[in-house]
This record gives sequence, structure tokens and C-alpha cells, in this order.
Amino acid sequence: MPVEKRQIILSENELLHALSAYRNVNGKFLPGGDIQQVAIAPRCANRPAEGVVVTVSIQMCYGDSQQKIDVPLRDADILSLLVRFCLENNVPIPRTGSKAAGAVDGKLTLLIDYDHSEAGGSQRDRAAAKAC
Repeated sequence: MPVEKRQIILSENELLHALSAYRNVNGKFLPGGDIQQVAIAPRCANRPAEGVVVTVSIQMCYGDSQQKIDVPLRDADILSLLVRFCLENNVPIPRTGSKAAGAVDGKLTLLIDYDHSEAGGSQRDRAAAKAC
């Protein structure tokens, strides 16, 4: 059976949109303020599927004073915002299969591995899974 491997790579504008959209539905995701910059680095330079480190720089204003802070994102939040971006923009992704965040060419990427033989199973297995 075929195995599908996909990379959904977000441009800088798409990443900013994804961060803002995820921030709107998850109020504790990032502190208030303007997103100034997003730094993306792979955990391991040779293997993008090993994870990614994302740091968001935010300009915060308190009255007349301003402060810039760097907020590292949690792995779960990175993956959630990537999946949410795909769903909001009608990018088809399989429900099953492994999903991970990575960095490809310096851009935030959703990496999907989907083994069709594992997903298919027998009709009886699928019926049993639906019943649960």
C-alpha cells in the first residue's frame, strides 16, 4: 500500500495570520501586543521532523512605556496552530497519520506521514472503530 508524506509550508504572511487566528481562539496563547518578528529554527538541522523551535517577539505597550519580549512557543501550540490554519483555509489533511511541526527552508512546516494500509484496515475493523 502507498505511504503519503506531505509538507505544508507556511509563508511569512500565512504564519502571521495563523498566529493571530490561533491567538483569537486561545486567549492565553500569547500576551497582548503586536507581533514584531517570528524566529524559526529546527531542533536538529539535518532532520526537520525532529521538531522546531519558534520564538515570537511581541511589542507590548503599558501607557507611555513599551517593552519587547520574546515568547517561545510550546510544541503542542505550534502543532495546533498549524492544523487550525489548514482547517480554516480548506487545506485537506488526513485525520489519522502522524503530524509534526518542522522547519523546511527556514519556514514553519506541517509534516504529515500517512500510511494508507494502516488507515484502511478491513471493513470490519473500520466498523468496530466507528462503534467506539
